[in-house]
Amino acid sequence: MWEFIFILLIAVCTYQFWKLQNIKRQLASLKDAATNRSTFLKSQESRLAREYHLEDITAIFRDLIEKENQIRDLELQTESQITEVLGNIEQAVISTDNNNVIRYANQAALKRFSQGSRIKGKRIEAVIRNPDLLDFIIRSKNKRAPRKSEFEVILNDREFWFEVSGSQIPRTESSIYGSQLFVLHDITRLKELERVKTNFVANVSHELKTPITIIKGFTETLSEDWDNLPVETRSKFFKKIKNNTERLHLLVEDLLTLSRIETDPEFLNVGSHRIIDIFDNLKDTYIPMLSDEQELIFEDQTHDQEFQLDVFKISQVFQNLIENAIRYSGSESIINVKARIDVVKEALVCSVEDNGKGIPEQDVPHIFRRFYRVDKDRSRTSGGTGLGLSISRGIVELHEGIIYAKNLEEGGANITFEIPLGKVTQPVKS
Repeated sequence: MWEFIFILLIAVCTYQFWKLQNIKRQLASLKDAATNRSTFLKSQESRLAREYHLEDITAIFRDLIEKENQIRDLELQTESQITEVLGNIEQAVISTDNNNVIRYANQAALKRFSQGSRIKGKRIEAVIRNPDLLDFIIRSKNKRAPRKSEFEVILNDREFWFEVSGSQIPRTESSIYGSQLFVLHDITRLKELERVKTNFVANVSHELKTPITIIKGFTETLSEDWDNLPVETRSKFFKKIKNNTERLHLLVEDLLTLSRIETDPEFLNVGSHRIIDIFDNLKDTYIPMLSDEQELIFEDQTHDQEFQLDVFKISQVFQNLIENAIRYSGSESIINVKARIDVVKEALVCSVEDNGKGIPEQDVPHIFRRFYRVDKDRSRTSGGTGLGLSISRGIVELHEGIIYAKNLEEGGANITFEIPLGKVTQPVKS
């Protein structure tokens, strides 16, 4: 009897031990599935779950794991879409971790800051060396940074300006972006335009101030001392006032012309015209103005061909170039005005050439800028506004052409403009 009870007790203990081991294995499988986020419970494990009444627990864990995997897949898909979008935008996008190590950089950032080479894994201050940017990053971490900030950086010996904005990235285990995202917008062009605008306003103010001051001074003198001034002095003062009024008029007209070139979409009035007709009008205007020692030669090699252009505007270009040549080439000069067709370039090529002292080489690239003068004192005394060449460039560019200057080996300067045959930016106005 006791032997039977002992054997039964051993059998019960053995069964309970085996059952306990199965439960432990079941729980271990549950733990592994939760840890690895893998699909939980195969068929035999499902049988064990039913046997030990773990169906509800395993079902809950299975649903949680499946939902977590779905969320993880959605995060990866969304992150992939975001990466694709960021990779194709023009702005540079860089993300860093808490140690300022770059975790992600789009193509625009690679192109701008590393010429396409890899920068992931480097510290951002080693890639973009600028204390203002580093200060912005530090303040951004502490949530004390302004919404946007601007900084200047030298890249390949050139000056660039960027506007940077930053934001914190919510931390996820699968994220490739780190903890901070920075968007750097290249505002170099805007800065250049601001500088040009500031310089332009300063130049206009300066150019206007001189004749206005002269007119004001002589007018006040005439008003206060009219009875005491000799007739010759009055006449001299009136002449000064007239000359400076004319200078103001020319300056305002040139400024209005420049403004229309840049803003008026119908500034050109294009039609079919011959160069020989333009040259005939120019001869009638300028040849009587020359001194006995000056010579103005016109050479038309276009063989009466007609061109699509604005005859008034192109005539204005010739006038500006001829007046410049007369003004700066000296009293004993020969000025050649030429027109020909370049078959290779498929362009009308026109030039004005003189045998004067030429243009200083350092000034050649700048002479088409507004108010740029090679000889400032001489320009003002000779009546120039400093806008003629800039206006000429604008007119030529409206015709989709180019204009350039060069010095001649034998002395003198040559300014040439080229207009594509039959190509203009505006149709004929009705």
